Amino acid sequence: MPMLAEHLLSTTFAEPGVTMQALGENVDATLYPTGRPGTFDLVNGITRITVKETDPITYTYQRAELVFKHQLDVTGERWYTWEIMVPSGWDFLTGFTVMQVHVDPEPEEAIQSRALNFILMLENNEWTPLIPVAIDPISTIAYRPAAVAMEFDRWYSMCLHANWQTDNTGFIEFYIDKVPLFKRTGLATTYSHPTQGPYSKLGLYNHRVATGWTQKVAYYRNARIWSANDGYQAVMGGAPIAPPRFLVP
Repeated sequence: MPMLAEHLLSTTFAEPGVTMQALGENVDATLYPTGRPGTFDLVNGITRITVKETDPITYTYQRAELVFKHQLDVTGERWYTWEIMVPSGWDFLTGFTVMQVHVDPEPEEAIQSRALNFILMLENNEWTPLIPVAIDPISTIAYRPAAVAMEFDRWYSMCLHANWQTDNTGFIEFYIDKVPLFKRTGLATTYSHPTQGPYSKLGLYNHRVATGWTQKVAYYRNARIWSANDGYQAVMGGAPIAPPRFLVP
């Protein structure tokens, strides 16, 4: 089970393949090994990421994201794991992205020419993933396959498992604390024309273009990227856990 990358996000950001997108810039993280104060901070062995409404626009809207470009094959099976905790005091009624997977647009395309391969948002006080409505023909619209309530001040273990394919052999599934939130099989999951494949990002992005907020904060640790198809034990530490059963009166 090859591990493509391991970023503990505990003592340094100066690791190969990592860039920082924030404050109107896209910079190599090796230039800021101990972070950018007030945006990317190392606090007691954990990464704290902060985005403010007063931050300059980075690409499209306010963002503070760590970009991991370790898996640039156009197609292939990948696992992404990370841990996240959101402190009390943040109202999620308007969605903010906390993790993304996407491919860069081709030079002739507009930056928002297609829906991202995967988005995880906090919206309406829920963990809310989004995936594209269609890959071929290309759609700019994403839909929510599931959602689950989020608790403040609690660490969550996230696992995204995807087979990035341009035909109907692809699949994508997402787990929170080993519990499956959704699974889609038999569909295209990535685009055929990019020269490089999907890459992941951790951090905060003003996805819904919210206004009237001051700042958002989240904590991250233990980001890993894997390849191959035998990973439930190696990646999640065990088989998936069945979700709770609900009785409807």
